[in-house]
Amino acid sequence: MPLPFAPPPKDSSLYQQLESTTLQTLTPDQLDTIRAKTFSQGTEGNEDEYRRLLLLGLASDQISISGPLAGGADIAQYTQDSGSAPAVIRPPKGEVWQIQAVALFNSLALTGNQAYYLFMSTEESMAVSTLPGTLHGDVQQSGTSSASTTMAWETLHEDLGGGPLQITHDLFLRWYGNFANTQTGNILTWNVAYIRVR
Repeated sequence: MPLPFAPPPKDSSLYQQLESTTLQTLTPDQLDTIRAKTFSQGTEGNEDEYRRLLLLGLASDQISISGPLAGGADIAQYTQDSGSAPAVIRPPKGEVWQIQAVALFNSLALTGNQAYYLFMSTEESMAVSTLPGTLHGDVQQSGTSSASTTMAWETLHEDLGGGPLQITHDLFLRWYGNFANTQTGNILTWNVAYIRVR
């Protein structure tokens, strides 16, 4: 049944763009693309398009108004070496991710304690030689050191009090290993488990 007083579904720009897409194959990126092209005046049928966008997102489990999005969980992997700038995990514009866990692994045995830091950041980019936390847009969230080859989330996360860590495109996560006591050629790998909540 069409929305009351709405233009017919066949005239909907939203439905025309997704004509051959099933609810099962619809992606958050497709909805984000359509939303980005929709004007916000609410006139000339746009208000009805807002409703259709919301209904379609809810029906396909790609928009949530109550918690994490179904199918929105993933694990990202980032590598860092002694010549790399500090890595970041940064959602696309409009998305919010909740970090579930972070673990790291050094490819070579350490020769002493290595320091690791997690920062919330607004800095777009950072030179290799710049230590996170020295910039205006960095706030340290956690820091620890160890001679162990691997580091679990519990150790990195203890400074956060165990609370959830949510990031956006504007306020994202930056991490840093200092490589002071590593062997030449060591690669530090960060594995990040996250779930999209918007």
